[in-house]
Amino acid sequence: MTAATITVAVLLTTVGYTAILAAVWGVYRFRTRDERRRRRDLVRRLCEVFDAADARGELTPQRRIEIADGLRRLHRG
Repeated sequence: MTAATITVAVLLTTVGYTAILAAVWGVYRFRTRDERRRRRDLVRRLCEVFDAADARGELTPQRRIEIADGLRRLHRG
């Protein structure tokens, strides 16, 4: 093999790996953004449900603390 052939092969391999890495990174970024959005929506809906239950007086103080802690953990991921 000549030097030019080896150079072209190395460049094509590098471009191929870069394209694969970019595709994987793009899919990962999209999935994590979508998961964060879904988690925020879930936390928002759960907060509404628990606030309504608290307004009706259905939650004990201990239960309120447990729910708030669980929602914080869920929100952080």
